[in-house]
Amino acid sequence: PVAVTGYLTFRYALERHRAEVPSYGADHVTYFVHDDYLQLLQETGPSGLLALAALALLPYALARRALARLDPEHKVHAVAAVAGLATLSVHALVDYPFYVPACLVLFGALLGALDRLVAAAGVGRLPVPARPALPRAARAALALVAAFVFLQPVAAEGAAYWGRRQLGEGRTLAAAYWLQVASRLQPRDWRYHWYLGQFWQGQAFAGGGANAVRFALREFDAGLRANPLEVSSLLGRISTYRLLGQELPQSASASQLEAWSSQALAMAPLMPQVRRERARVLAFVGKTRSAGDHR
Repeated sequence: PVAVTGYLTFRYALERHRAEVPSYGADHVTYFVHDDYLQLLQETGPSGLLALAALALLPYALARRALARLDPEHKVHAVAAVAGLATLSVHALVDYPFYVPACLVLFGALLGALDRLVAAAGVGRLPVPARPALPRAARAALALVAAFVFLQPVAAEGAAYWGRRQLGEGRTLAAAYWLQVASRLQPRDWRYHWYLGQFWQGQAFAGGGANAVRFALREFDAGLRANPLEVSSLLGRISTYRLLGQELPQSASASQLEAWSSQALAMAPLMPQVRRERARVLAFVGKTRSAGDHR
C-alpha cells in the first residue's frame, strides 16, 4: 500500500502484459516507462509522485523570489541554472533522467548553484536540517559505515566480473571463489546467485555429480527469494531439474516441473526463453509419463 510495486519493477509488469502491447514485439527489453513521473507513480504511489513533482517545481518558486533582487550578472546565472533544471524536469516526461546517476548529479549541482544565488539575493535558502554536533570518533564511524555500504555493490560487481573472466579462462576454482564472494557481498541481488547457479550447473554437466546439482539449485532458489519477479532464476531451477535431476536421490516430479513452467509462462508469456523451456518441459513430462505407463 505504500511502496506499490517497488523500485525498477516496470519490466516485470511489461513482461506479464506484453501480449497487450503487440507493437512492442517479443524481444525488446526495457526497465523504464520513459516517463519518470508515471514510473515513480507505479513504483512508489502518490507520495513518490508528489515528492518528484515538488523537486521539479521548487526551483522555479525559489528563482521567482530571487530574480527581482539579483544584479544582472547573477540573474543570468540564476536563469541558466533554472533552464538546466527545467531541461531535466521536462525531459523526464518522455525519458528517464531521474534514474540515471549522472543526470541526478547534474540536477543536484544546478540546484545547489541556484540555492547559493537565492541566498545572495537575501530571500532565504533551502531549508537545511540542523546537524547535531558529533564527536570526531562518531563522525569517523559514520563515514566508515557509509563507505562500506556504498562500496559493497562496487566490490560485488568487480568480484562477479573477475569470477566470470576466470571461468572463461578455465580457472574453475578461482571462478567459484569470486562468484561466491559476489553473492555474499550482495545476497539480495538475484544476478549474483544466478551467475553462481549457472557456474554450478556447468560443473554438474562436466561431471560434478549430485553436489554440483544441489549447489546450482541452492543458488537459483536464493535468486528467486531475492527477486521473486525475475523469471531467469525460475528457468534455472527448471532446467537443472529437467536435465540433471537424475543425479539427485529425489528429483522434482513431472507435475512439479509442469507447474513451475506454467508459473514462468505467467510471469513472461512471450519471452522466447520461457516459451522454449515450456516446450521442453512438456516434451519431458510427456516422455516421463509414457515411460511410467509402459512400465
